[in-house]
Amino acid sequence: MGFGRDKVIGNYKVVRMFFESKYYCEILDINIGEWRKLKRQPLFYVGERLKSAFVNGSIYWLEIDSFSMTQKILALDLHTKKFRSVRTPPRFCESGQIANLEDRLVIAANDRLDPHFNFNIWSMDAQEETWSITYSFPLSFSHVTVTYLDVGDDCLDGF
Repeated sequence: MGFGRDKVIGNYKVVRMFFESKYYCEILDINIGEWRKLKRQPLFYVGERLKSAFVNGSIYWLEIDSFSMTQKILALDLHTKKFRSVRTPPRFCESGQIANLEDRLVIAANDRLDPHFNFNIWSMDAQEETWSITYSFPLSFSHVTVTYLDVGDDCLDGF
């Protein structure tokens, strides 16, 4: 599923995709109130539970295949109704979340190849479709603070 706005006409649209025996996509124009099947089909499978991000007239889905360790981004322009594949950041592993941050497409992901276990926010330049790290946060496991409160055994009665 995805939700966004046609940047030319201004209408809000809901997108749903089906990946059964045949791939297809339907778009609901909120003003018309009717689902319409697209002539073009999605270029590849994206998981039905994945979140989407709307940026600059297109809806984006991030598909991560943990088995083959590959990542793909599918984009749908809501005005032209054309699908396209978008290049992913050069390195991130296993998991990530796609989002809109300050009108830019971003992917937030752990970098398992980094010895410092950084959590990076990759941002895409829309004109050139190139990626750069906008923010990076260390997730070092050597500096974890654990706090607890000893309230005695009576607190556990009834559990």
